[in-house]
Amino acid sequence: MMRLNKKIAKFLSQSRITLENLIEDESIKSEAEVYGFDDQRLAQGLTIINEIETINHSISVSRGMQASLSFSIKKAFRIQSARFSALKLLLKTTFREAPPLVEEMLLNQHTKRTIPSFLSQALNFYNNCINKPHVLAAAAELKLTPEKIQVELNRLLQLRDMVKQHTVFKGDVERLVAERDMKMKDLKQYMKQLKIVLLLLFKEDSPQLLERLGIFMRNRQRRKSDTPPDQADEAA
Repeated sequence: MMRLNKKIAKFLSQSRITLENLIEDESIKSEAEVYGFDDQRLAQGLTIINEIETINHSISVSRGMQASLSFSIKKAFRIQSARFSALKLLLKTTFREAPPLVEEMLLNQHTKRTIPSFLSQALNFYNNCINKPHVLAAAAELKLTPEKIQVELNRLLQLRDMVKQHTVFKGDVERLVAERDMKMKDLKQYMKQLKIVLLLLFKEDSPQLLERLGIFMRNRQRRKSDTPPDQADEAA
């Protein structure tokens, strides 16, 4: 992901240099205008770049919030899972002489290890505690009250809300990435056409103008077949 972001940033930077330098140089711009790249079309390219950069910023913000929330979720899950397991063990010990209550409250079940499964298990457990007065009555020595159980239930509901918000952030990132990728596709096609025009205009006669636009030709070794006949004879 990091490599992809750097690659995109590099392409955007190079494209911006080409377009801004082209717009500032009237002599080059007048040549490109003959092939359809007038002021309006050049501005269109910059608009696409600006839109992509804005989307990239939104992606970074959403990912940062998603990462922060993910840390909070893991921490809350670890704490609530430990509290839930401890309460179950405490009730199981208290109900050691009342197997039906142990079975009714599913106290022999292991605490679920995934967040969705844990939330389902724990929410059901705490709601049962509140809605079954005989359970709390049997655990009177523990001084468990509906109010105390509600506190634990509220903490679980907060965890569930964080998980829902995390899903929203994830969806936002996926939507923004898809939107950015579509615009990147448009920009690449746009820059490909522009580069073809610029190469057509300046590759042979004015390669230095291409460099001014951030387009550098790769040095290629001359092939043997390109060597003039007289030089080839001398080499032999």
